[in-house]
Amino acid sequence: MTIRVAINHRTTYKFDRPVSMSPHTVRLRPAPHSRTPIHAYSLKIKPAEHFINWQQDAFGNYLARLVFPGKCTEFEVDVEVIADMTTINPFDFFVEDYAEKFPFEYTDQLRGELLPYLETLEGGPRFEAFLAVAETELQAQLLAPQAARDLPFADIVNAVRRFHGLTSA
Repeated sequence: MTIRVAINHRTTYKFDRPVSMSPHTVRLRPAPHSRTPIHAYSLKIKPAEHFINWQQDAFGNYLARLVFPGKCTEFEVDVEVIADMTTINPFDFFVEDYAEKFPFEYTDQLRGELLPYLETLEGGPRFEAFLAVAETELQAQLLAPQAARDLPFADIVNAVRRFHGLTSA
């Protein structure tokens, strides 16, 4: 069953005096490779006196680059999308013969295309600490499933926060 939805996003800034605006990049347009059918899209910008250049990033997503020649007292981005929310089977794909068993080797051409995503970097002490916490949690889940299910979510969040230096131990 398909449900048609209208999504509206508006961001407004009001200034108490005229200000000069630097160029802005707006990333609020559905990607052309999206499987969700888009029936309508609109982008309205205030102030009306602006230049807009549509670009695409390396991943095929649309970007609106906005340039404002004069000063303004208000900046507003108003986007509306009308789309069909359809059920999409995320497992509707074929697995190549070479990838039926894990681990597998990519073909040379595909490995070249995926290289930015396959590259691994050495982790520092904070990353190692995070892995230690993650490994402990994984062991707890494997060795004592009931205890792991009872582990408060807040404890996991706090461990991640400590790893990132957001709270003290």
